[in-house]
Amino acid sequence: MSNSTSSNPRETLQEQISSMLQVVMPVLDIAHELPFYNEWLLHSPGCHYIQFFEGIEEFLLFCWGQLKEGKIHQVQKSVRTWNSQQKRDSQGILKEYYKFYENLGEWARNAQNSEWRGNGSWQDYIIFVVTQENHLLRRMSTEKEGPHSEELELIAQYYLQQMQQISVAEPYTLGLEFFTWLGVFTQESYFIPQISFMVPQKKALAPLSRFQEFQLSLKETDQWATLARELIIYLQEGQNLTQPSLQSRNGLSPTGVEVDESENGEVDKSENGEVDGKEASESQASKR
Repeated sequence: MSNSTSSNPRETLQEQISSMLQVVMPVLDIAHELPFYNEWLLHSPGCHYIQFFEGIEEFLLFCWGQLKEGKIHQVQKSVRTWNSQQKRDSQGILKEYYKFYENLGEWARNAQNSEWRGNGSWQDYIIFVVTQENHLLRRMSTEKEGPHSEELELIAQYYLQQMQQISVAEPYTLGLEFFTWLGVFTQESYFIPQISFMVPQKKALAPLSRFQEFQLSLKETDQWATLARELIIYLQEGQNLTQPSLQSRNGLSPTGVEVDESENGEVDKSENGEVDGKEASESQASKR
């Protein structure tokens, strides 16, 4: 939870809500502004990621509207009512986070049997999605009469820039802040599993595949757009109409479903987080 600079309860709530909305709204804007069809947003874990963000945005905007009208006591009542309803809602915010966590973990387990090198994090998944782009970029990069290379590279730069921003908007951080804030009103604790799955690495001496080289290039830079030309080359190399698609070649699909029938390994989960509303409330009270 962001530290408030105001001693006024209404202004404090506005600052806290504004801080979370500044994280949520840009991500949702980007998800709807990606330059072409993105199937991964329609399937797990991507769809749960979006629904988690949308649920938080909707509720925070509702609370913001009541605060603008000066109804601070109504906000407190609304939070408690909403929290009670969420417990039985199959598409509640916390349940969407659990679904997201479960499906990302499933993808990480499948990744053990592929060329993948990583820890199964959200950023790892987004990098994987980038390498599986099967629509505009792949088609344009292989057409004989496609666009000029400059135009294609500009599209790739924009795509990588947008996807990088999604990759850093990790749901655990937002969930921890949101449910800490919520716990102040409800006096309840919320279990927020941290997203990190240990994926066993391949033999260190094994040469890197083209897929692994590009994956590591993205992980080692904070400016994904600079790798636009490299992405185009990777997609060109991976496109061969006489062979199986990249999905079957790498053993995974963007939805986290394993294509090969090899045996899955176990996943070691990192420490989980739990949000205690009572402790957060006491901490906030002491600051005041």
